[in-house]
Amino acid sequence: VLDLLVDNSSTGMVNLDLLLTQKLPKAGSSPEFMNDGGYWQLRGTARAGQTHGQVEALLMGIVAGFVTVTLAHEWSHYLGAKLSRSTYSLSEKPSLFVFDWDFASNNLRQFYTMSAAGSIGGAAGLLALFAAIEPANSGRAALLAGGLASFAFGSIIEWPVLVRTRRSGDPMSELSKLKPATIGGAGTGSALLGLACWLTLA
Repeated sequence: VLDLLVDNSSTGMVNLDLLLTQKLPKAGSSPEFMNDGGYWQLRGTARAGQTHGQVEALLMGIVAGFVTVTLAHEWSHYLGAKLSRSTYSLSEKPSLFVFDWDFASNNLRQFYTMSAAGSIGGAAGLLALFAAIEPANSGRAALLAGGLASFAFGSIIEWPVLVRTRRSGDPMSELSKLKPATIGGAGTGSALLGLACWLTLA
């Protein structure tokens, strides 16, 4: 998912925030899958006069900001599940998603507590980034833009589900309505908001 959000050849964060603005002449990302593991790579080409450090700051700034706020968001979902004494199972493999929600065992109050905690935690993570980082250069502006894009991505996906759940009372049914086009639209919207943030700060 992160690879598609960062580089999908048209509306990813790298496509809009780095290539469209010509901050880098070439940039992209791709995963590599192997039998016993794999890796995900970011790549970029420096403009005349740019150092390798500046290229790395632009690429890593976007990803670091996005991942930081996403982790705050997801761990706050987990905190909400703990505080509401919800039933869940921890994910077997390490990932951004900390746990699996038990829809059959939990009630709507627990679902809303868990969901709201994620949004609150994501917002707190974003505010912490803006409080700690001065956008003194393009790399730092990229970090803040990536954080804002992460918060926007989660909000665009989750908030409509919460609104629909208030009417239907069935969160699992509402979540099942999420389609790849919805995820893609959220990715585009969050990347555009990140671009607007970057252009404002840089």
